[in-house]
Amino acid sequence: MMDYSRASGRAWPLAATEKDIALGNPHMATDVENMLKLVASGGYGKVEEEWSAAIEDADTELSGLVPVLRALVKAGQTESAELLAWSTVSPARDRLEPEECLALIKEMFIAVPEGDDLRDELITQYKTVHADVANIDQLIQACGLEDGSRMPRLALRTLELSIHVKEGAFLLSRQDDSPARVTEVSEDCSAYKVQVNQFTREYEAAALAREFRPAERDDFRVLTQWDTERLKELLEKDPAALTVSILRSRGGSYSVDDVKFTLCPRYLPPESWGKWWTKARAGLKKHHAVRLEGRSPVMLVYDPSGWTIEEVSWENFPKSEATADYHDAAEGYLREVRARNLKPEPKHLNRMAEAIASRLKRSAKHMPDRGLGMTLVLESLLRHGAKMTREAPTSAAELLGATDKPADMLSRLTDGRLWTAALRAAREGYAETWTEVFARLLPRTPMQACERIAKELVEAGHREKLNECIAAVMNEPAMCMDAIAWMWKGSEHLQGVAMPTRLEILTTMLNTLGSLQRDGGDQEQLKRVRGAVKAALSGAKSRGFAECLDTIDQGMAAALRNQIQRLDGLGVVLVESLVEEIRKRFPQLWARKKEVAWKDQSVIYCTEAGMSKLEEEIDHVVNVEMPANAKAIGQAAAHGDLSDNAEYQSALDARDMLRARLAKLQHQLSIARIISPDEIPRDHAGIGTRVTVQRASEGQRRTMTFLGPWEAEVDKGIFNYQAPMAQQVMGRAVGESVVLKLDDTEAEWTVERIEPGIEAPSRTDKFSPPPAADPD
Repeated sequence: MMDYSRASGRAWPLAATEKDIALGNPHMATDVENMLKLVASGGYGKVEEEWSAAIEDADTELSGLVPVLRALVKAGQTESAELLAWSTVSPARDRLEPEECLALIKEMFIAVPEGDDLRDELITQYKTVHADVANIDQLIQACGLEDGSRMPRLALRTLELSIHVKEGAFLLSRQDDSPARVTEVSEDCSAYKVQVNQFTREYEAAALAREFRPAERDDFRVLTQWDTERLKELLEKDPAALTVSILRSRGGSYSVDDVKFTLCPRYLPPESWGKWWTKARAGLKKHHAVRLEGRSPVMLVYDPSGWTIEEVSWENFPKSEATADYHDAAEGYLREVRARNLKPEPKHLNRMAEAIASRLKRSAKHMPDRGLGMTLVLESLLRHGAKMTREAPTSAAELLGATDKPADMLSRLTDGRLWTAALRAAREGYAETWTEVFARLLPRTPMQACERIAKELVEAGHREKLNECIAAVMNEPAMCMDAIAWMWKGSEHLQGVAMPTRLEILTTMLNTLGSLQRDGGDQEQLKRVRGAVKAALSGAKSRGFAECLDTIDQGMAAALRNQIQRLDGLGVVLVESLVEEIRKRFPQLWARKKEVAWKDQSVIYCTEAGMSKLEEEIDHVVNVEMPANAKAIGQAAAHGDLSDNAEYQSALDARDMLRARLAKLQHQLSIARIISPDEIPRDHAGIGTRVTVQRASEGQRRTMTFLGPWEAEVDKGIFNYQAPMAQQVMGRAVGESVVLKLDDTEAEWTVERIEPGIEAPSRTDKFSPPPAADPD
């Protein structure tokens, strides 16, 4: 939702939230809380003292005091509230920009609407801020603000609309959030013509303010209906901005899964989602008003008041004992600071370091492997300038030097990003025997660590140790798949080492993955192996796959194709790219008779009208049913105990059903294909044909048009070509007979006439209705 001030390019300050107060000025939270307690206890005189002290403090967020005014009015102390509000006007003028001052006085006037002095000051401030609006006096009078003829909120809403909403502006219905566009504005801004869908209505200003609220041009609801070209542009060039648009249209909070359901496949092919979301997430992490929360699912939260980098970092700082979480938090903060050309905030670095040291003290004693990872993260923060108020924990080099099995400890370091620092610590901790440690370690390390270990061994003159490493890797492929992927990728440090062929490496990877998949045992190991195989075969590294194909025959190629297609979890894109390489080398494996269109289950043929019906149903689910369900979930959750909340469980069940339904509709959309009139067969019944059949025994005729599933209207003689009865007619030529069950009677019918059922290509995709059935 857009606040009107953004139309003029300046943003009004929002009312101080609990977050703003707590993070910005902790004393203010205490002041306001004390004043509210005094109001509740009847200490009105003391409230005035506290208020005066607060507004004299230059650090006070003046809008944060408005709740005290509301509490006084509610307690019947309107005159006192008016006095306090008026006393704030002078410091507001001195301290705030004119637009900010106007926003504050508006808030106070809404809280104390009977204050005539405040009303006059508000009008004066409007005239100051909007001095460039020629008819501002007329607009103020017409909206009912000056004479009090309308309720304050409606009067202000009407005035803001009259000032800012121009021809071409977009609006959202206050009833159902449907988008509309202003097509015409009268010269005096008293009347507006508004288009909603295909209809245009005229509103006077107050009626328009009651019915609609302004919408930004990039609001997702507006884009989907009024500017699909802009939607495509954001989808391609600025995924983060489009995601923010979706968040704002969904009330500020939405899961990543729901964003995917909203975009795929109508606006984004499902196979492109992963790459698209990676780009969107990178942008969102830099967005001052968006937070990513949770894991399953990840929730996106939009807060227009914005957060500092340090606030977002600390809000998301992990509470778990997982090393990767702490590394993500520390590196994420440092990366964000660099991206904005800022310097790390020392206090925040210190706070993160202290938190990690505290958790490290609890975990290192019982879980030394985890202690190593957390120690490496802490040392990274210390290198960036963090200071410790307590004694620093044992260093990573000392931890490794204190164990008699350093290779085992290092091999259990699951966060691959820490391996460079870990290897540096290992060399320091085992200055005399580090080459032996590295040689034992290489088979069980992540891919990038293998390269670092090989480099250091070669530079130290121990290339022969790599022969032992390669033999160990091939003997236990399931335990050493990262190292195998590294071997597949290739390295200059492996020159002169006894290496298996590329084909041997490929078959080892695929056979190992297939074996683990069939066994269904250790799922964590299966996940690791699958990830390593994907990393090896994806992207530029798949060139080695093409080289392998040059060394095999057609029989082995067929077996390789089948093996790849049976492997789970490699991803559609990777599997298709590998199979396509096989197709290029061995096209004869795909030589088969083409399936007729009406039997092809991989495509749904339809007209543009049918496609539009499907898209409308998806829009209704996404923009109406799912938001309503999300609201129902929130309302049910607000009732308290979720363990015995039937209403909450019912809303969750409804959400799951909606998601399943949406997934089905989106799958149908992804395989839907519009058929054009020139594709319609003339010599036999097919998709898009209108067929007249005659019942020989009685001379009765029936005419049937066969179209896609979303156009079917049986009472008008329009049938879904996928239906069993339609499939019986498909392929029949004039003069051929077919047994059909029509009107609950099974009889033999003869095809009498075949003609196109679609008149001509057009955006409305009209098809000619069948003529009335001939009389019996």
